[in-house]
Amino acid sequence: MNPDELVRIGEVNREEVVKGIYKPEPDESGLGIIAHYKKLEKPVNLNHWGEAGTESRIKSWKPALDNGGAMYGAFEGDTFAGFIILGPPQNDASAEVVALFIDRDFRYQGVGSKLMQWAEVKCKEMNVKAMYVYSNPTVSSANFYMKSGFQISGLVSKHIVKSLPGDLVLAKKI
Repeated sequence: MNPDELVRIGEVNREEVVKGIYKPEPDESGLGIIAHYKKLEKPVNLNHWGEAGTESRIKSWKPALDNGGAMYGAFEGDTFAGFIILGPPQNDASAEVVALFIDRDFRYQGVGSKLMQWAEVKCKEMNVKAMYVYSNPTVSSANFYMKSGFQISGLVSKHIVKSLPGDLVLAKKI
């Protein structure tokens, strides 16, 4: 997909009911972290972005595309089923998975895995040796990335989903 098609991200319905998260905690050494599953007392509804949320994400993600990143979309006929945005290669031969979202009607059908496979091929073309992603700690997101070969490597502030306790940083060698 070209950067002009970024406006289509609003077509993807990212709604989800979150019942559990991975809560990162220091490991026994105190130098690393491990993530423990935590069932939420009250489920959290992650709603569709809406117009303002879509515009905010376009503004945030467009620089990655303008600076050498790439976007790939998954379609079922004319329906936009999901997308991945891969940031430009960094000086350390890494690239960020800037965004990966699958429409709720297409989850658990292999769409995310196919998008991730495309990103890995793209990374190899760009001589990228590792990918990293800032992911919310929801079980669905974290499990997807770990199933795709990523490992939790850190924790950052609550900048993706403010109602959850913090974002996971995951990384994968290519």
